[in-house]
Amino acid sequence: MKMKLCRVLDHQNKSQRYRDALSKAGWTFVERKHVQGVQFILTDSDWRQSIMDEARGRGIPVFLYPHAARPMVPYDGCVEPQPVRAMFTHSEGGAEIMRIIGYPNPVEVTGWSYSDIKPFQPRKELKKILFAPIHPNQNGWLSDVDKDLNWRTLERLVKYCHDHSVQLSVRYIGEPKDSGIDLITGSSYIEMHQGKKNNSSMDMETADLVVGHQTFAYIAVALGIPTIMMGEEIPPRSGNTDAGFCYVKHWEAYKDLLQFPLDILQGETAEVIAWAMKGCPKVEAWKDRIIGKPFDGSAFVEKLESYL
Repeated sequence: MKMKLCRVLDHQNKSQRYRDALSKAGWTFVERKHVQGVQFILTDSDWRQSIMDEARGRGIPVFLYPHAARPMVPYDGCVEPQPVRAMFTHSEGGAEIMRIIGYPNPVEVTGWSYSDIKPFQPRKELKKILFAPIHPNQNGWLSDVDKDLNWRTLERLVKYCHDHSVQLSVRYIGEPKDSGIDLITGSSYIEMHQGKKNNSSMDMETADLVVGHQTFAYIAVALGIPTIMMGEEIPPRSGNTDAGFCYVKHWEAYKDLLQFPLDILQGETAEVIAWAMKGCPKVEAWKDRIIGKPFDGSAFVEKLESYL
């Protein structure tokens, strides 16, 4: 029997459930380039040019698993999509958004793969808020608009925590200044610690409330943790330099599908926090639409193999 060989490239531990499903189905992983018999490549993005060149040169199909928790809206005018066999996405809402922006390749829904999905767990008492600022790109660059969002959010949270004697934990990536925030010291109710880009939920599971953006916050929602996001009314954007910075082109067409209902910068801080703590029907609807159902490994493998 011919061996079932594939290459799976990992990004921040986000490929793990896909690898587990493929392994269970009898696929063997090849870690090196140019190994004969590789039947497909599974990766998180099509802008890793060496991977795409290898696939194109050898006629190997490429499949995409989710690069981020949010649907891949950078393909809405910021990043040119490359030909791939299919993209896998978390939810029906995510697939609908990809159709709206005109993504040209097949999109298959295989469920939420970044964490478990748990029912919402309301909190009666708020003792600890975990704030995860928008982190810089791998090259250390972050847009001014995102730095401003981080700073304005931190200002609101510091005031709220001071007024209500709540512990604030700030989880930053790189250095605080890279995210547009200052390293706060000398306060008994504020702590700052450096996180890692590893898809971990450990920090959020000890918090009563998570405030964040994109993947970190999406995972908190999936786990049923009270969550607030920030700057949700601002169109999604992409880029890792000033010259390459870009807003999506058709935000008005799908913003009602994608925007999270609770935004720390919209409305009175205490009121938004109160809604997050007790639960909100609009958040549950968003969760059903964008997080969707749990990852189905068998369905993923069946859909992938149908394209080979």
